[in-house]
Amino acid sequence: MTKGHGSKFGRKKEAALAALLLGKSPADAARDVGIDHSTLKRWQRLPEFHAEYLQGRREAVSQANARLQHNCNAIVSLALKLVGDAATPASVKAHLCLGLWDRANKSLETEDVLPRLEALEASMASAGLPRR
Repeated sequence: MTKGHGSKFGRKKEAALAALLLGKSPADAARDVGIDHSTLKRWQRLPEFHAEYLQGRREAVSQANARLQHNCNAIVSLALKLVGDAATPASVKAHLCLGLWDRANKSLETEDVLPRLEALEASMASAGLPRR
């Protein structure tokens, strides 16, 4: 979020964004900030407010992903222990297996797509084409 002198949002909009990013409902965020719920709903329709909210969400997810990546060995070890434990319900085992399978496939897709995308962007840049 933009902060400080020259901020494109006033204090109340910044506070509303922060409250929403903390997971508060729009009604609770508006009440906490001291504005009417309809004002917050109107702000949420503003492209710049919406863009700032999405950026804040992206940053939060990025931080969560970094923490998961840092702890992925422990997570996989725990999941494998649960799958191998006879006391673990079959539904839990199925969800764990499907989740791990999905993560493994997405990881491979990302590892494949990102270098190709970077090569394409570099090719576009060397050809003088604008980046979107």
